[in-house]
Amino acid sequence: MKINEFIEIQKKQNYRHLGLWTRTGESIIKYNTVKMNPETRLTQICTRLESPTLQDSTYIIKGKSYLSNDTKSDDYIISTNNKTQTNDVIITPPQNLNHVDGYSFNKALEIEIDLKQTQMERDNYKTQFDDITTELEECNKRLAEYEEEEEEKLSENTPPNWQTFISEALATVTPIIDKHMELKERSILLQESKNVAPKVAPNKTPENAFNKELVQNINDEIIKQIDTEQDPDLKAKLIDCYEQSDNLENLISTLDSLNPELMTNVSNAVNNRV
Repeated sequence: MKINEFIEIQKKQNYRHLGLWTRTGESIIKYNTVKMNPETRLTQICTRLESPTLQDSTYIIKGKSYLSNDTKSDDYIISTNNKTQTNDVIITPPQNLNHVDGYSFNKALEIEIDLKQTQMERDNYKTQFDDITTELEECNKRLAEYEEEEEEKLSENTPPNWQTFISEALATVTPIIDKHMELKERSILLQESKNVAPKVAPNKTPENAFNKELVQNINDEIIKQIDTEQDPDLKAKLIDCYEQSDNLENLISTLDSLNPELMTNVSNAVNNRV
């Protein structure tokens, strides 16, 4: 509406307090006090609306009968141009301008920067974690391959040291075993203590003294180990094996299958003699 229209409304409503505001709620002329009559304030408002410093096309005149804060004002939108204003909408400003919900721009920017840094650190930690996980999986894979290789080596049944020693010894004395030292006429005299006594066929031809002594040492140690066996059943089997074997090589193989510990002790004892 035009200011002239409001003047006619004021004559009827007779507001005791008048003031002028912008559409955004900024005060231009505050309410007059009880010491100033409303006609004087309205004249000031009309004069101010004609000022070239007021560039907006619309302003708000507020009227009250009492200045108490709980009294709602009647707001009138006043047009300062020649066009007729229709469907005017009053913009209600915030009632408490000293408090604004949320953060200021600088605070929001600071929070945004902290959030980005946190996200970058999280991504970095995730990358490091993935790298460590991959490396750990690779280590586990290598460990599994190593264990598999070790199991394959063990499954090959690599002969123990005493078997290697006996094999080398037999390779040296094979001619003697085959020709002259076949222990075909062994007999074991068992007394109450179950002592074992061998009967070795006499040498028919002279051979290398060391080889004959080695074969004799092996034979002696086998008899000694059989004699010291504490298990009666196992001892009987060992004696039977000794009597039925026709050469030293077969005897060693059979005894090893019955009692591997016995042949280990034989090997150690022979080594100590040499």
